[in-house]
Amino acid sequence: YRRICLGGISLGGFLSLSYVEHYSGEIDALCLIAPYPGNRMTTGEIEAAGGLATWQASAGHLQDPEFRVWHWLKTYTAQPPIFMAYGLQDRFAKGMALLAGSLPNAQVETRTGHHDWPTWRLLWEDGLDFLTKLMHRQTDRSHDESLGAKSYQA
Repeated sequence: YRRICLGGISLGGFLSLSYVEHYSGEIDALCLIAPYPGNRMTTGEIEAAGGLATWQASAGHLQDPEFRVWHWLKTYTAQPPIFMAYGLQDRFAKGMALLAGSLPNAQVETRTGHHDWPTWRLLWEDGLDFLTKLMHRQTDRSHDESLGAKSYQA
């Protein structure tokens, strides 16, 4: 495959982040629909520290998969591109907002909805639109570069 996009809903979104944390550079884009942000103790500790920017992972934290993902997020810049979406009434919305705030340059969308399939179905369609546009842009850019042309964004 030329490009690999990894996506997941709820715990699958968390596992997608965990995969990228372990295998950085292998995934071209992520599509996270209502990604599980970790338990309330995890997100609460990060919030109590003043947010991800000021939170410091201990050696013990790095043994925990939830904290390892958050630790990786501290170093995330813009690769791979991430689409993240969640319902505003989702029971994990507070943790997801914390997660969304730690993703610079990510495409984050919210909709009215809960942690359920009717909401996820709509968000998934949004994510697929994002990935389709992203992959077309990358294909166009690669084609232009192979022809020696420069690619400019309007």
